[in-house]
Amino acid sequence: MSNIQELTDIANKIRIHSVEMTTAANSGHPTSSASIAEILSCLYFDEMRYSVEFPRDPSSDRLILSKGHACPGLYGALAEAGIIPFEQLKTLRKVDSILEGHPTPRQNYIDVATGSLGQGLSVGAGMAYCGKYVDKASYRTYCIIGDGESAEGSIWEACAFASYYKLDTPSLFRFSHFAFFFFF
Repeated sequence: MSNIQELTDIANKIRIHSVEMTTAANSGHPTSSASIAEILSCLYFDEMRYSVEFPRDPSSDRLILSKGHACPGLYGALAEAGIIPFEQLKTLRKVDSILEGHPTPRQNYIDVATGSLGQGLSVGAGMAYCGKYVDKASYRTYCIIGDGESAEGSIWEACAFASYYKLDTPSLFRFSHFAFFFFF
């Protein structure tokens, strides 16, 4: 899908899901989730390669949501993609729910637990390194970070690592008061 209007509509649905989930939970970060709706729409519906039937498919692209508190947006995108049922969205942060307040690998469609700001890009760089040099795989790695964590030293160390090893698969998306994209 590359129709801009369709991607915009999906992004708006992701925002709605984020608000509904955090309202039902009476907890969470709806604005952080809404801020990544467009990029999630573009990634899941136009760019990323993944299998709905086999969420742990080794050839699937990787997405690390370093700003893990924005996971309601991610969960909304996963529901729109058919990976999780819509009914499950209302269980965000419930004691017996798999949809926790931050992504965890307990979920078949999440590769790494996030929430410790500044660590996601290092994990993404490591995944990209393994894909390129160890697995010799074609999967791509994407990482979404928040504006606050972009000042962490580990972010810049991960950038230096990616540059040194000529990792061309990680894509970093940073969000601030305005969005911009930085690819390396």
